[in-house]
Amino acid sequence: MRVLLAVLGGALTLAAFGLWLVPVSGGMPMLFLPKLGISLVMLIAGMCFVVVGRGPRG
Repeated sequence: MRVLLAVLGGALTLAAFGLWLVPVSGGMPMLFLPKLGISLVMLIAGMCFVVVGRGPRG
């Protein structure tokens, strides 16, 4: 289970950064705020999954 959480966390973290590599068709500036919100949620959730997946120290 921990390995699955760590892998899922890594995927979410990379997807949060990868979301900004994909250009928006038409360059619509009104999509900036939702894109920022989605990427922040994905980044925070991904980092939480990575931390939980690592388990306790010691």
